Amino acid sequence: MRERLRRIDRDAAVEKAWKAVRYSAVSVVGVVLTQLLLLVGHGLFGLSAERANVAAVLLTSIPVFFLNRAWVWQLRGPSSMRREVLPFWAFTVAGLVLSTLAVAGVATLTDSTVAVSLANIAAFGVLWVAKFVVLDGVVFASLADAAALAAVGGPAVDEVAGGPDELRWEGAPEAPVG
Repeated sequence: MRERLRRIDRDAAVEKAWKAVRYSAVSVVGVVLTQLLLLVGHGLFGLSAERANVAAVLLTSIPVFFLNRAWVWQLRGPSSMRREVLPFWAFTVAGLVLSTLAVAGVATLTDSTVAVSLANIAAFGVLWVAKFVVLDGVVFASLADAAALAAVGGPAVDEVAGGPDELRWEGAPEAPVG
């Protein structure tokens, strides 16, 4: 039993490290998309720094959510609005507000698109670690942990009509429906 628990702990630590690597890769994709959209909006189309930032952040957040959910936390099926979508968007809005304030501040000093981009990156960098901790520990935690534990004979995700929001142990009797 102790050996099994050690193996689960070791496997969990390795999975956490790979999750952090995948999260970092998705963040790179998000930064590249955001910066491209900022350069196009502010640099080519002449949008204000604030408008270009809002458009870039909102457009990029959609693929970033799905990449995080599917690849980083390896979740499938319908998303839970309360447990996944709303907390993710809360961080997106926090990043949007912080980055918009940063690019607006920079725009008062210079019209440089490079400076606007750097302000955006700095603002999101402040939230990056906190976002991983919350997404991993709260938002996607129970479902991803349940899927990982199910692989070693622990609790499994019970796919219910409202989404995989309930956990059950393998071999446990099914709850009556209706």
